[in-house]
Amino acid sequence: MMQEYGIDSVLLIRLIDRNVEKTYVSGTSYYDGFYGNRYAGGWHNYYGRGYNVFRTPGYVIEKYISTVETVIFDIATDKVRWSTVTTTKENIVSKAIESYLKTIDTSLTDSKLF
Repeated sequence: MMQEYGIDSVLLIRLIDRNVEKTYVSGTSYYDGFYGNRYAGGWHNYYGRGYNVFRTPGYVIEKYISTVETVIFDIATDKVRWSTVTTTKENIVSKAIESYLKTIDTSLTDSKLF
């Protein structure tokens, strides 16, 4: 049936692996009056004025690592004409697909297969 329709190759794409990479970004600390106001107010405010600390909370960034195998089979010979394994690091699925398609397009163009 494939030969009847003039199909000479088959493109197969499969997800090999998917992991989540988590990176913790620590919060920022601000010290109010650590030097300038430390001695203001006499001896009883010496420590209290020197160690006023304000913190912003930390947060976690998640990036999804997807590994995809792409293979082109020749219908006539049933052999692999071209194959590659690619990895994307994105946290939005549409961006991961866009990154994959750009990589495959570049790789196929460079291979001069088509």
